[in-house]
Amino acid sequence: MDLLLAFSLPITSSVQRVPVSSLRACCAERTGPRFRGLYQTTRHVAVPRGERHAPGFCGAPAPCASCGLSSLKLSSGAQRSTREDAVLLRVAMIGTGYVGLVSGACFADAAHCCVVCVDSNAQKIDALKRGEMPIFEPGLADLVRRNVQEGRLSFSTDLAAAVRDAQIVFIAVGTPSRRGDGHADLSYVFRAAEAIGKSLRSPGFTLIVNKSTVPVGTARRVRELVQRNCAPGASFEVVSNPEFLRQGTAVQDFMYPERVVIGMWENRFQRQHECTAFRSAPLHLHERRFVADTEPGFDTRKNAQTLMTQLYTPIARISGAPVLFTNVEEAELVKYAANAFLAMKLEFANEIADLCEVAGADISVVTHAIGLDARIGPDYLQAGPGFGGSCLPKDTRALARIAQELWRPCRLVETVIEGNEARKRRIAQRIALAVVGNSADMNHVYGRCIGVLGLTFKAHTDDTRDSPAVFIVRELVELGAKVRAYDPQANHREVHQILGEDVELVCSAQEAARGADVLAVLTEWPEIRQACDALGPEGLGSLMRHRVIFDARNLWRPEDWLHSGFTYHSIGRPTIYADTAASFADASVHTTQRLR
Repeated sequence: MDLLLAFSLPITSSVQRVPVSSLRACCAERTGPRFRGLYQTTRHVAVPRGERHAPGFCGAPAPCASCGLSSLKLSSGAQRSTREDAVLLRVAMIGTGYVGLVSGACFADAAHCCVVCVDSNAQKIDALKRGEMPIFEPGLADLVRRNVQEGRLSFSTDLAAAVRDAQIVFIAVGTPSRRGDGHADLSYVFRAAEAIGKSLRSPGFTLIVNKSTVPVGTARRVRELVQRNCAPGASFEVVSNPEFLRQGTAVQDFMYPERVVIGMWENRFQRQHECTAFRSAPLHLHERRFVADTEPGFDTRKNAQTLMTQLYTPIARISGAPVLFTNVEEAELVKYAANAFLAMKLEFANEIADLCEVAGADISVVTHAIGLDARIGPDYLQAGPGFGGSCLPKDTRALARIAQELWRPCRLVETVIEGNEARKRRIAQRIALAVVGNSADMNHVYGRCIGVLGLTFKAHTDDTRDSPAVFIVRELVELGAKVRAYDPQANHREVHQILGEDVELVCSAQEAARGADVLAVLTEWPEIRQACDALGPEGLGSLMRHRVIFDARNLWRPEDWLHSGFTYHSIGRPTIYADTAASFADASVHTTQRLR
């Protein structure tokens, strides 16, 4: 009985058949059960991103001297173009949102694929053909234009034609929160699955890859829908390949991923206790037995892994990222669990920031010290107005709902969700208190002018979905404030659709500050800080009615505003008052007493 295993050699020789007996004998002494048949894992040391991407680095162990196999962790040390040994793959990308457009352009560029991005929105496709991007993402426009000019990337509304011609079909459609219950709305995914099934070529093999963020069990449902709608004789397989892209750095994240996760099918879940060769090494909880080529469905699984290995080899070679083969349920859960953990870190930083304000500490110092611990890390420990965007809010809600339905409630995730909602309301309240000054009467907010700097949920994106800034502005408008807002990239039409015409949108930070009783910084755009620094305290103060700044992103240090004539509020740090040289501790206690 032979096994098919992929390993880190050029694509043209990326598979090797090895007898099970040889594998057991020669790999018995290797650390841990590295090979799981089609579901092999890697163990790799944590290496700084810069070192891991250095030429010649590979965190995987050397190949076994007897069988020549190594774990699927590809080295960038080949020192040759990633396209020299590449085989041109035909890829259809269903969906041209953030995930679909970025993934399609990056596959065309790095993996040397012929990619067709498909969308039912004809206007969006026409705009893309003209070189107009529907979203703002640094580096994406140039990437798309270059690959269109070189003939590797195209756009179409004809899903059937794209699927018939493709070897790999990606589902990259939206999965927004379903109103009322927090579940992910999978209607777009299922609609795409049905259309793909009706369009599969026969004979021939097509790999269907779900890249949308979906709950556990969705891949099984997609497989059923495709099977129900495909023609007799059509051969296909469905795998899960979650994305880990951050808006604002999506192109970089795709080209240099931390890891690539590919969820594949297995016909049985079984611990590998019968394999004596691995008894000397600790077993993983989810260790699978080897999948033999005599079992039903082996050919489709073999084809699926071969295609996914071929697709990701150039990217893995460049980045040195591990490629992890799991089952589909694990791959689907990895994405939700990762986003929930990031949301938890952000909420933790915000709660510690509240404590710092009472204790007279500086949150930036505290989180810096915490982040130096390698077990924690500095990322996602920035205190602010709460997390938002198209991923963290909806994914945490979906995970909480999934856990409840499986009778394993995630209390920590539920607390993070509740804390984030309370966070946004608290920041709106603090801005309102900054407007009314010594008065605690919120009625005094009515008719006052608040300048807002930043509307997107984070910098370097035009996305205002679930943005804390938009939530806070809505709260201030409901209190009767007049809001004048500026954002370098936010789409004015979309903002007006969300907030109505009560918010005045302006084209510069100076215009937002003009006549303002309070200037609130809600998004950490570099352009915002540069504009304010260029004006200086005197220039900025001359534009405003009252010299009050509420910095919800901690763009400046509190001491920068000492003796400036400004009252400066920030998050988790002492407040600087215009009329006093009070100590930081006295200032923070004074702020806390006003909020009680």
